[in-house]
Amino acid sequence: MWEDSNAEISQDLLSTEDADSPAEELVYSIWPPSNGHVALKSSLDDSILEFSQTQINNGQITFVHHGPLSGGFSFVVSDGVNGGSAQLFTVSARRLDILVEKEETLVIYPGTRQPITSRHLKARTSDSSNRPITYTVVTAPSMGQLIQVAGRNVTRKVSDFTQRDLEAENIFYQHNRPKEPFWKSQDSFQFTASSPPVVTERQNLTLCITFENHRPELGTQLWYNKGLVLPEGQSAAIDQSMLDASNLLASVPKPQQSTYDVIFKVTRQPRHGFLSIADVGNVQHFTQSDLFDSALRYTHNRPGSAADSFVFRAWSSPRRKSFSHPAEDGSIIVISELFNVTLVPVKDHPPRIVTPALTLQVLEGSSTQLTQDQMNTVDFDNSPEEMLYRVVRGPDNGFFVNRVNDSTAIKQFTQADINAGRVLFKATGPAASSMLQFSVSDGKHSALGGFATIEVTPVTVNMIHNKEIVLVQGNASVPLTREELLIGTKGNNVILYKITQQPVYGEIIRNQSVVTEFLQKHIDNGELKYHMKDFSFYRDSFHFSAVTREGNLSGTVNVTVRPLVRAAKDLHWPRSTTILIDTHVLDASELAKKTRSIPSFHIIQQPRAGKLIKLHKQSESQLRNNFTQADLEDGSVAMEIFDHDEVNPYPNIDGFQFLLRADGVPPGIGAFEFRTVPYLPTHRYNATLLKVSLNGTTLPSSSSSPTVRGEDTMDDYSSSVTWDPYEIARRGNIPTSGSVVTGSAPTASNERVLTPAGNNLTAIIVAVILIVLLLLIAAIIAIYLTKRNKTGKHNVQMPPSKPRNGTVEKETFRKTDQSVPLVNVRPLNGTETQPNSGHVNPDVNQFCRTSNPTLKTNQYWV
Repeated sequence: MWEDSNAEISQDLLSTEDADSPAEELVYSIWPPSNGHVALKSSLDDSILEFSQTQINNGQITFVHHGPLSGGFSFVVSDGVNGGSAQLFTVSARRLDILVEKEETLVIYPGTRQPITSRHLKARTSDSSNRPITYTVVTAPSMGQLIQVAGRNVTRKVSDFTQRDLEAENIFYQHNRPKEPFWKSQDSFQFTASSPPVVTERQNLTLCITFENHRPELGTQLWYNKGLVLPEGQSAAIDQSMLDASNLLASVPKPQQSTYDVIFKVTRQPRHGFLSIADVGNVQHFTQSDLFDSALRYTHNRPGSAADSFVFRAWSSPRRKSFSHPAEDGSIIVISELFNVTLVPVKDHPPRIVTPALTLQVLEGSSTQLTQDQMNTVDFDNSPEEMLYRVVRGPDNGFFVNRVNDSTAIKQFTQADINAGRVLFKATGPAASSMLQFSVSDGKHSALGGFATIEVTPVTVNMIHNKEIVLVQGNASVPLTREELLIGTKGNNVILYKITQQPVYGEIIRNQSVVTEFLQKHIDNGELKYHMKDFSFYRDSFHFSAVTREGNLSGTVNVTVRPLVRAAKDLHWPRSTTILIDTHVLDASELAKKTRSIPSFHIIQQPRAGKLIKLHKQSESQLRNNFTQADLEDGSVAMEIFDHDEVNPYPNIDGFQFLLRADGVPPGIGAFEFRTVPYLPTHRYNATLLKVSLNGTTLPSSSSSPTVRGEDTMDDYSSSVTWDPYEIARRGNIPTSGSVVTGSAPTASNERVLTPAGNNLTAIIVAVILIVLLLLIAAIIAIYLTKRNKTGKHNVQMPPSKPRNGTVEKETFRKTDQSVPLVNVRPLNGTETQPNSGHVNPDVNQFCRTSNPTLKTNQYWV
């Protein structure tokens, strides 16, 4: 254990067991220890000579050390009946020391504070453990105080601190500047360092306070260098209260100080004035005695400047000695500094109005702020707070007020009030021009008079935005924004909209409630929505009346449902062709997924230079009313483009209008646009060409133009839609998919059938399968014929005797059926020949053999 400390006598150090006695009956009786005493942990000062094993087991027994380092006590253990022999319990103590280290001396610049860190003071214990060490100040410093700096520069005096405080640099020495000048001084404080149970003897920490090792941020290195303040154009003495180098004299030994003086050498003269002593200007040297006698003067002689200064060097030198330069060997302290002169402007400049044309415009019945651009007066000698305006004769169409109290008219205000935006003009009269007469003064010079024009302009109400609301198909509501409805007024933003006729198929809601009136700020904040509740029509509208303080304005807002469809853009389709319309051209698959139905396109305006047709396997027919998304996916919808060269020309822009319908959503009205161009065989078009007519197709007359007739099963909306190809160009296309690739393959003399490249993938797959099947059939036939030839050769029966040349005694082969195969043959001329009909084409007959040739030697039929 440590010297003069206490330690617990634990069960590991002292323990006795008895098989027939519990621990509380085992009692230790001890003789007084030689280097301390045994005590209960609850009462360390009271010595005990008897305790039980239970108390040891519970940690209640403590040994308190004092005296020699080595010792102990003797004891016997008894269970109340039997007792053991005497035993010795040894106690050894170790001495704990605290070592105090001082690596650096703390140097403080006079009048400042410096932190005391672990470099200046550090203590540690001899056991090299991280024990907490506390410093207690016994004698405080005499020339300053010890302080602790907390957050936000909060300080407090301290009389004790820890080693951790020194490491965190929280403890400072604050020097109190004395009245008597000095160059270097010392201070100190006494303390003790403690780490229980050890306390050191008194220690002393010396502090060095000096003007040496000066840093610019610490200020002047002289006793005083405060500078001079005087009005411009005047002269003033520089005395010892402004510039004092008495601390330099203090660096000289005291017995010699009375024979020394401080010499100042001016190394840079003032720029806006001069220094003089006894009417001698531009002095080069002066002494501390001149400052003490107020003999040195500064005179300002260049108006318009706000500051001046001069630079000097100062050193101590014996009196009655010429102004010689000090030695450069460092034996003499030399200080170089700058002396500032602050010049206070004299109010000799009159104010000047700098705004060329004083004109203030304000809307009728409103207020406007008076700004510095409209009324501004400057003065080099005065601040804006000192420039006072007075209303001499007010305008007839309003008055000035203060922003704080805009109901009371004011007759005077300052330029600072104008600069801060506190002055308002409140228009109360009719829309007209009026004259304001005012005066402005700095309080010293004569007031300046001025005039200003006040123009009160009438307010107007105009419609800025009144656009159509577009509801995307599949959505039930759409926000009403400033792009759709915005009323503009001059100076009045409070606009009340009253709905004079509600929408037929929907309603205007705000915060989940139907409204009949709303404000412009509700539109600006995005709080209004149009909600469609009846999905039977693609258009809706509501009428409103905008009410403002300036007047009223009525209008109508239309709502249109835009179809959820993708359409190709920038389509250039050649005339006299048939174009495939599939999902690359028009696609409503997104709407199909959203509604889980098959969208249908209802044509409400046919194209003018073409017609929509329905493709079948063997034929095609005109599509007059509608088609579905499934038709587009199957590739069964096409557009036949007429050749309009035979009749009056039509515009290049063409297209058709449609209604897109699906389950659970309102119909959407849209337009599909394309341009017709002449057909060029070498040109690649962004379309799939199904057919090109070389002879052309006669364009129907206007009476038989392919438009929707009243008796057709069309929508009720077709009669209200008029096709205008330029309207589509003005409104723009619906977002489209990518372009379509075109491929061609001429197959006939009077018309060309062009195979689509990229659209009819099924046809390509079927063609590849047919080619593979034909190759397999050809291979099977070749194998069969090869085996048959080999079989015929080996089964030939030779006659028993050699026949005569060129004759055969008996046929040894099987006759081949000469009948025509039982299939229908379609020759190139289109005439179909029935099996065994007997009608043979003469061109084919010439290639048929009518009789068997005569066999030569060693020849036989197979």
